[in-house]
Amino acid sequence: MSISQIAALFGIKMHQLNDLKDTNNNSLEQQQLSFLIDTLLILFESIEQETTWSALTKEKRDKGYKARFNTNVILRTSAETQQKILCAYVSNGIYTPNEARLELQRQKLPDGDELIVNAGVLKLKDIGKKEEGSGSNANE
Repeated sequence: MSISQIAALFGIKMHQLNDLKDTNNNSLEQQQLSFLIDTLLILFESIEQETTWSALTKEKRDKGYKARFNTNVILRTSAETQQKILCAYVSNGIYTPNEARLELQRQKLPDGDELIVNAGVLKLKDIGKKEEGSGSNANE
């Protein structure tokens, strides 16, 4: 068996074995992020759990309070990737524009605290229903 076949058998990535022959700049960035996620994320999760258990009272834990760290600070992506992620969060109503601006260390906008969604999106159960109060058949 070759080294790549053995690595695949154990779920080891080739860059973890210092085999960088098929690497370009984009994949190198992804490999570095993968390394940080594989090594540090487990530690952060255990520290979060220990902090939740040690620092919070039983009453706070029962109410759902938890310690959470912003691991995005360490696991930063390229500016282009971050832009795509934040734009998708804003356009799908997950983040307000101001929340996205705070992620980028920008000042809030006066009208930026409302969620934005695409008006053409409907729930599956609402397809085919008439809008109330619109058209001549509004009283049906």
